[in-house]
Amino acid sequence: KQFRQNRSAHLRQNWTFLEPLFLALVVLASALLLARTSSNRLSKDNYRLALTMAVVCINLALMRLVLGLGDTRWGSSSATLIKLLPFLSPVLLGPLLITILLGARSAVITALILSAFNGLMQSMALDVFWVSWISCLTVIILCREVRVRARVIRAAFFAGLVMGGCACILGVVRKLEAVILVQQALVCLLQGGFLGVVAVGLLPL
Repeated sequence: KQFRQNRSAHLRQNWTFLEPLFLALVVLASALLLARTSSNRLSKDNYRLALTMAVVCINLALMRLVLGLGDTRWGSSSATLIKLLPFLSPVLLGPLLITILLGARSAVITALILSAFNGLMQSMALDVFWVSWISCLTVIILCREVRVRARVIRAAFFAGLVMGGCACILGVVRKLEAVILVQQALVCLLQGGFLGVVAVGLLPL
């Protein structure tokens, strides 16, 4: 029994080490993909490359700003906010904008970078990466060649719905209270709709 406990603890320690390593490799692979794409297409148009980098940097700054709420006195004292914070990060905004402006290929790379950094910012959580990645892919697929404002909002809302579904699955696995599950799902839905409205306001559709 003691051997099994030691083995289980050893496996947990190895997994804790592998999580940040995996996320770091994702960031590196994304950067290499972006560099490869830049050499073929984006480098021929400095505007496209600059726009991609600007959207990524602004999105990362917004994510850091939102997650920084957990470090405030009010945020650290609110158990509910701490549980909702992983799903308040506006990770969908960058892929949504890049999909409409530059296409799905650049948006997929953007989504990889933002999803990986979202996991790294949140205690190097691999589950946060996967939820962000799946949600970003959803919004990319739904926003390809879209030219109607209502479809942008609908796509972002549906991506929020996917994120909310993933949040509920994680919550059930972690045995969270039903109230928290409902709150997380609602936050994801509201965030998706809000980011869709923001994207419509920023884009010339």
